[in-house]
This record gives sequence, structure tokens and C-alpha cells, in this order.
Amino acid sequence: VLRSDGEGRTRGFVPDGQLCSGGNQTFNGWNLPRNDWPLTHLTSGADFAWAYNAWAAHPGWFYMYITKDSWSPTRSLTWNDVEDQPFLSADHPPLTGQVGSIDAQYNWRGRLPSGKSGKHIIYSVWKRSDSKETFYGCSDVIFDGGNGEVTGVGQPGPPGSGTPGACTGTYRVTNA
Repeated sequence: VLRSDGEGRTRGFVPDGQLCSGGNQTFNGWNLPRNDWPLTHLTSGADFAWAYNAWAAHPGWFYMYITKDSWSPTRSLTWNDVEDQPFLSADHPPLTGQVGSIDAQYNWRGRLPSGKSGKHIIYSVWKRSDSKETFYGCSDVIFDGGNGEVTGVGQPGPPGSGTPGACTGTYRVTNA
């Protein structure tokens, strides 16, 4: 979620319970405490290929945080639920593909946090180096020995149809 006034700020700027929306009320639905969001299946401590879409070129830094073991998907995410320091950061990662297309991506490799099991959130902060804009995002993950498979994603339907997590579709990351 884009915040044009973010300036890379985190704690004290994005309010508790609004981390996934970056404090932007338009996207408040991302803050809902649910146990049925789509999940990316990962292996704790594994090397992982990261990719962020670059529909528009926004050079900068990516900071990846993980929730503490005490976090529960039954409550909105707060700063006390997130580890104090990022487990991974990427300083101006390389851009591949044609900007303005679905193929444009920032790519890097990095190790996932060790000693994690069960459901967690990876909280990302993408701080631009050429403006004050900052992007905030939450990715629901489960450390269960997976390799980036995504479950709980179904086929799109009319607005209001279906329930997140009720589908059984699976997406697998390739060339990772």
C-alpha cells in the first residue's frame, strides 16, 4: 500500500492495528484479523528468491520483517507483534523485464528467518530513494517446509462472492 508521505517511516508513523494498510484507511480490509488469508508455504532458514513487481520503476530499499512467535492471526497486527529489526534488506536490487509490464520485477535472493514454524506475517517496507513514497505490505506465510507454494487462492468471481481462504487453488513459484 502506497503512502506518498511515508519517507521510510515505520514505528510511530503507521498506527498499531493498521500495519497491513500502511495506515491508509482505503485499504483497512487488509488489517482484518483472519485465519483464512491465502498462505505462502516456506521453509525456515532457507535461501529464497524474492521478486517485487516494478510496473513503474521505483528504486530504493526493501526491508523484510517477521512476526514474533507470539503473534496470532486472530488479532490485528501491531508493532509489538513484529521483530524489531528486519531479517533481510535489499539495497536497490536489480530490475529485470520491461517497466510498465507484468514482467518487470526487482529481484534478489535472501535467507528466510531461522527457527520459525507455523503461521507468520512477513511485513515489507519499500522505501523509495527518489521520492518520499513508501510502500507497506503484509504477506501471510506458513513455515511448514514449503518452497513458495501459495494456497487459498481461487478463481475471481463477482464482487462479494466467495470467502478468502475457502478456495483450494495452488500457485507454485518457478525459476526460484
